[in-house]
Amino acid sequence: LEAAFVVTGRSFADALLAGPVAFAHTRPVLLTDNSAAVNAKVKSALAYLGATSVAVVGSPASVSGATLVTLGPGATRVAGAADPYTQSVAVADWAAGAGLLSWSGAGIATGSNFPDALGAGPFLGRGGVPLLLVETSSLPVPVRDAIAANKAAIGGVTYFGGSAAIKPEVRAAVAAALR
Repeated sequence: LEAAFVVTGRSFADALLAGPVAFAHTRPVLLTDNSAAVNAKVKSALAYLGATSVAVVGSPASVSGATLVTLGPGATRVAGAADPYTQSVAVADWAAGAGLLSWSGAGIATGSNFPDALGAGPFLGRGGVPLLLVETSSLPVPVRDAIAANKAAIGGVTYFGGSAAIKPEVRAAVAAALR
């Protein structure tokens, strides 16, 4: 095993965003809560798995700098935005830049709840495309801008969740960003 992910276990967004890459490249996602006891177990699991690099997904508030140092010299924060919407763009850009996923498509799920996005991870990982999180009733500006910036490459968008999770106006805003 070459690489693994470490994310906070206190909220769901970062783990969900790592999901497509983790599935596509058979990488485990390990959870921390920034405590020394948990970090020791995570470090032990990484050693057992033979992980030579660790991609930390999460802001310093969710995965602290001290935790990053504890994970060793192969640990790097790959995305650390403060909100899940900007974070989803940061993870997508990192994964595309590293050649792990591509902007040939995108998955969209609400950032308000986890079940729809949880099911999206393997589906999107199989297709090699990122997950973007949106608000139920609006398309966050960073997500809109990322879709618009990559519209020439995006061949399709898959929505995860019904109209109660992603309102029609959000879908219309995504379609507008793709034009």
